[in-house]
Amino acid sequence: SAALSHSRAALSSPRLSSPVASAAQQPQKVVSLTPASAVAFARGEMQLVSVPCDADSDGCLAFCDAEECAVVAPSGVVQRLKVGGYFALWFLLSVGYSITNKRVTNALPCPW
Repeated sequence: SAALSHSRAALSSPRLSSPVASAAQQPQKVVSLTPASAVAFARGEMQLVSVPCDADSDGCLAFCDAEECAVVAPSGVVQRLKVGGYFALWFLLSVGYSITNKRVTNALPCPW
């Protein structure tokens, strides 16, 4: 029993939790997203939590504190934006590499 209570304490430790907390930790009140919620998240006063959502079977992501949750977007939308952001980053870095490579090649006194 002591080992069981120790393992429960280890599981509830904030150091071992994932960046997206579970829906079981969600407060009761759900409100719309405001700029103040985003600022509070940036300051570390709120955490990103996966909450149940009617619009998406995968759930929604929300900024939550002790009293309320501010729904950000359905999980599917966040995933699509993340993949699109990675593609845009790859494209921009590829273009930057190509331009730098062309400038270096033109600057070298090669005989061909």
